[in-house]
Amino acid sequence: MSRIERDRVEPGETTDATTLNNTYADYTQGSALNTSNTRDQAFDIAHFADSGGPIKYAGQAALGNDSLPTATSPSLTTVNSSTSSAPTSPHIVQTSAGSATFLNLSSGAWSVTSGDVLRVWWHLNCKPGYTGTPWTASGTKGKIEFPPLSTGSNVQTTDSMHCWVAYLQWEKTSAALGNWQDVPGQDDFLTAIDSQVGSKLADTSSTTVIPAWLVVGNNTSSAGKIGTTGVQIKLGFNAAYGMFAYDVASDATIYGLRVVIRGLMHPQHDSSGSPYANLLVYDLNAANATLQYAGGRLNAVVMREK
Repeated sequence: MSRIERDRVEPGETTDATTLNNTYADYTQGSALNTSNTRDQAFDIAHFADSGGPIKYAGQAALGNDSLPTATSPSLTTVNSSTSSAPTSPHIVQTSAGSATFLNLSSGAWSVTSGDVLRVWWHLNCKPGYTGTPWTASGTKGKIEFPPLSTGSNVQTTDSMHCWVAYLQWEKTSAALGNWQDVPGQDDFLTAIDSQVGSKLADTSSTTVIPAWLVVGNNTSSAGKIGTTGVQIKLGFNAAYGMFAYDVASDATIYGLRVVIRGLMHPQHDSSGSPYANLLVYDLNAANATLQYAGGRLNAVVMREK
């Protein structure tokens, strides 16, 4: 490495502009500056003229309904569970009037290059719901049955692992915003796996799961015994959070980012492939389930890695 050697300036010595400037010029050696001759925090933003710092782009957008729900003005959007077949297109997070909500960059697209890092954070105020006991329907995944204590029908409950999935898509084709795609590492939950439709957990890089219901086995009227359909614990509004980080592999232009939703899903293990895989697959037998949401936010930044 380069080594700079100069005698110490002793008290009482005089100097001039040339001598002082030469001292600073010792450090303008380009590639000679490296980790071997600089310490941590040796440089700050002030040292880098017109660099803009580590942030190249930053943006935010409202998701869903940009207001909190109240008794007189719910401002809620409702998603219904899929029952006949897995839908080709997911539900786009939108207002209660049906207007899609997303980070629109069509008028100021973000140009990212290899070495940049895209970071996205989002949250949405959600409330899962259902009518009846959808986990007891014929063929429903996760259903657990016990023989009755004395006479009557089997007792039916569930493992409570049904969920909704929310994940990210981006538009990097044009400002027309007509070709949304799943972000890298994210599958669309439409992959056929072992007679199921869903995704491997390894392919869910931007996915957040939202519980559909919670049913426990303890019957409060007879402690220690199983109720006829389990004890249902209502799930109120809760904040669903998601985060995605992507080390940009090749140059691209980003025109938009959005959150989409699918459901209902249920975990499953696939032992037919090699290697084995854990999955989230559609449960089309779990009908009459809903996911309502109010509002939320999406924030995104592009950072320089180097």
